[in-house]
Amino acid sequence: VFSSDVVFLVGASLWIAPATWLLFVSKRGDFPMLLLLVVLAGVFSFVNDNHALRRSTGIDLPDPSARSSLEAAFDAWRKRWREQRTGSPTLVVVATAGGGSRAAYWTASVLGTIQDLDPDFDNKLFVISGVSGGSVGAAVYRGLLTAAPARGATCNAEARRPYPYRDCARAILRQNFLSPMLAAMLYPDLVQRFLPWHILPDRAGALEQAWEAAWRDALGPTHAARNLFAEDFLATWPTAGGCAEGACLPALALNGTSVATGKRIVTSNLDLSSSLTDAFDFFHRWPRHIPMSTAANNSARFPIIGPAGTITG
Repeated sequence: VFSSDVVFLVGASLWIAPATWLLFVSKRGDFPMLLLLVVLAGVFSFVNDNHALRRSTGIDLPDPSARSSLEAAFDAWRKRWREQRTGSPTLVVVATAGGGSRAAYWTASVLGTIQDLDPDFDNKLFVISGVSGGSVGAAVYRGLLTAAPARGATCNAEARRPYPYRDCARAILRQNFLSPMLAAMLYPDLVQRFLPWHILPDRAGALEQAWEAAWRDALGPTHAARNLFAEDFLATWPTAGGCAEGACLPALALNGTSVATGKRIVTSNLDLSSSLTDAFDFFHRWPRHIPMSTAANNSARFPIIGPAGTITG
């Protein structure tokens, strides 16, 4: 995979020849070709939006309306603790900030290290609230709890005990995610601006698919059959509340921003509609199935670099 600077410089330079030809035709024919393209892009922008959120496919996917409320999930978590242990419950809540790929790498690495040092940490951890890169790291850690690298995931031989969670998290997130996004920005996403119908993929999808490929490449053939970053977001929890068979998986609250209102919009496996103040529950606004990668990207989109996602009917 080429580095992002090579992708950008080579990709941009390949537009020099067609741009020069357009200028030549425009000047020779005394016709404002570039102005026409700008006008067409403006007119087509009303009908050629290719930034619709990606959807999950499959059968028997969980109904978003069946998610547990925050209160019900906490009651289930506390009940599970009391059934298995004595003494007061140890409740852990994690808030992780943004900062691009570095925040994702740091979040997943730290959570993975704690998990390696304390195998019971995931049972104490009730919810992870993240934004931007922190949400991506939280999603990787949450996926690894299901993949269970301590029980056989190879991470291409990088998961050496006693730190399999940390090493798998690092193996996934150390990869180059900017190059696929830049390539999509310079070609299909740019060309789409001048087409009257939305037929080409966008750069947000390229980033999400790069995360999914990183998961597949890092975990190797042991877990190739189940790419948890490509699976439906809600289906990665065993039940609506996240608790099943005496164990609970941490909930995710991935914070994004609604462009239309400026308010937070939170993607979570829990129904947070009655718990949020001046914010929206994503699945209340759009009760559709989305992959884990798209859920993480709901929080990680950044102006210009990543397009705003469009919620369709």
